[in-house]
Amino acid sequence: MADRSDGALVLDEPLVRTQLLPYRLPSGKEVPGLVVEIENDLNGGVKVRVFTDANVVSGVTVAPLHQGDR
Repeated sequence: MADRSDGALVLDEPLVRTQLLPYRLPSGKEVPGLVVEIENDLNGGVKVRVFTDANVVSGVTVAPLHQGDR
């Protein structure tokens, strides 16, 4: 970890968090609907990857919760 000039901490290597969001089919079988992977960008910010199963998910919408300066 290193300090930036603005006092924020910067990780020397990316931190990755993966979250599986399952979906239950009408038959009762649970299948992975979405996998969301969040990774700290070494230059600041966050990278997000979303993996979907086209047999389960018909569409994905991404909407910002907040826009503007960090």
